[in-house]
Amino acid sequence: MHGEVTDKNGKLHIAILEKDMKPVKAEAQSLTATAGTRQAPVKLEVAKDETGFTLTPPKEGEWIIMQYKETEFGKTITARIHYDTRKCAPCGNPEWRCACGEKKKK
Repeated sequence: MHGEVTDKNGKLHIAILEKDMKPVKAEAQSLTATAGTRQAPVKLEVAKDETGFTLTPPKEGEWIIMQYKETEFGKTITARIHYDTRKCAPCGNPEWRCACGEKKKK
């Protein structure tokens, strides 16, 4: 299984994909998401739809920690995304979606 995170209508959409990258209908799967800091974590509201999950983005610069389960008793898979909305100069995408590989200069 794979996951794909996209930004649609001010919400983050997490699609569940098979090995061949075709969408899977979200049925028994579950997802929890947390943002904020270690000292003050905030559980994000996650909604399930036919093609995956949606959630409201956290504040700029926060980390999103997502925990996914295939079934109720399945192994938990954890993914982390740094929600950095600054634009990447070379590709123009927000940094959290940038895949151009441009190294940041200090």
